[in-house]
Amino acid sequence: MSSSHAASLTSRESGPHGRSGFTLMEVMVALGVLTMGIGGVLAMFMGAAAAHRRSLDETAAAIIAESTMAELRAEFNADTVRAEASADVGRRKYQDPVATEGEPVPGFPLYSCSVRPTVLERERQTGRAVQAYVEVAVIWQRRGKPREEVYRTILFRE
Repeated sequence: MSSSHAASLTSRESGPHGRSGFTLMEVMVALGVLTMGIGGVLAMFMGAAAAHRRSLDETAAAIIAESTMAELRAEFNADTVRAEASADVGRRKYQDPVATEGEPVPGFPLYSCSVRPTVLERERQTGRAVQAYVEVAVIWQRRGKPREEVYRTILFRE
């Protein structure tokens, strides 16, 4: 490589009018690279915002399901206390967990909740449920599409 050619690679030579600078092609390539970089950053922010919204929805659904399951557990075991306190334990009619469909959730106006219980085991003498499998489905709308998270548990009478 000649010394004049090496010198032209390391320093900018003056143009025909005695000016130095970037060519139109170099500017276009730099703008293209900058545009692609900004587009990638914007796509990353949009993906992060969508993931954040999804995590907020799923957290609210978990809170609703846990609250619903705690209420069901309390009602399921409340029969035991009431039955033992009454004099006619043998004649008491026990209520199984009640199924609901699409009930609105207080404090969460965009959410509804469905409860789907299945009795697994009953006492032979009284017929009351001793074990129940319960599904709690939390439903909400996001971008016009229904979303649903289903939580499951087994209730045991204490």
